[in-house]
Amino acid sequence: MPKKPAREKLMDYLARRDHSEMELRQKLRANYEDSEISEAIEEAKETGWLPEEGELSKKVARQLDARGKGYLYICNYLRKKGLPRVPKNSEIEMSKALDFAEAKLGPDKKTWKENTDKLCRWLKSRGFEDETIWKVVYGE
Repeated sequence: MPKKPAREKLMDYLARRDHSEMELRQKLRANYEDSEISEAIEEAKETGWLPEEGELSKKVARQLDARGKGYLYICNYLRKKGLPRVPKNSEIEMSKALDFAEAKLGPDKKTWKENTDKLCRWLKSRGFEDETIWKVVYGE
């Protein structure tokens, strides 16, 4: 069976989910020449199939926010996908961290103090910044 043109393969990827230009180049590089990849990507940009990187960053950040991921996790994820950073919203970040702590240890702040090490590790592993973790654990 003959292989699909790069344009069709790119459309297949975009039909499943939004991809950054960097992701598409990486995926297509395995089977296509750079010139064919560039042509397919340019066509995708011209026709509006490929979303603007800033808008895609915001969309991905909202999805990760909804999953309770911290700002550091989100920034690292965006960097890996070749997308620009999104601005940090400290209020939302604090709210997510508090919700996570309450879900893990309950609403009693005394329990949080008794499990400071655990809570810090959990929040750190979710990508929360040290400043946010400090405020959650020590209430400052």
